[in-house]
Amino acid sequence: MLQVDLDRKTMAIRVVLPNGEKMSIGKDEVQISHFSHGKGGQNVNRHLNGVQLIYRIPEALRRHARKTQQLLVRAGQERSLERNMIQAFEQMREIIFRYFYIAPTRFPTKIGKGVKKRRMQEKQLHSLKKRRRQLNHYDQG
Repeated sequence: MLQVDLDRKTMAIRVVLPNGEKMSIGKDEVQISHFSHGKGGQNVNRHLNGVQLIYRIPEALRRHARKTQQLLVRAGQERSLERNMIQAFEQMREIIFRYFYIAPTRFPTKIGKGVKKRRMQEKQLHSLKKRRRQLNHYDQG
């Protein structure tokens, strides 16, 4: 089972892949850049509070079905650089979960005998109701 957690103190994302392999993505493995964005009025032009994270997926962990080699996240809605950093790492955690998630295979199931029997009984009752209406209609007319 895939498990992705974020440690807010160290800003590290811990991933346990379905095959049991463990990996940790810390600040040093993510390219961090800053930009001006979000709330702050005139201050927004003076401070670089927005955060952009780029994580380059190692060759061994790339999924064959996906062509993505890096994951990109931008967060700049808050006034504080720290809050934007936390928000960016939360978004990165979600994207990493979606990237490594493999949907379970669905096996088609058969319709049970009881269900088939109930369905046939309902059809027979409906048919009987229709026949009675038809006979009543001819009797009155």
